[in-house]
Amino acid sequence: MRRVLPFSAGAHPAFGGPFQVLSFPSPRLPDLVWQEILTSIDIIDQSVRVTDYLVTFAETRELALGSDESVDLIRRIAKEMT
Repeated sequence: MRRVLPFSAGAHPAFGGPFQVLSFPSPRLPDLVWQEILTSIDIIDQSVRVTDYLVTFAETRELALGSDESVDLIRRIAKEMT
């Protein structure tokens, strides 16, 4: 499910840049964070830092529009552009 975080949400916890939390089905493989910026790539595996990213993701998700609202916004903007 994709959700849109509109500009009207303002500054948000994930404002620092994109990241992905990688989770694996095996409990022996810990969650990782993949962060890619213009000049570098970082794989974060320290559990405390990964937890910070999980919290940041959850807080940012709370600010995002729901799935239906996201689709409505995308359609409205697409219509304005045509």
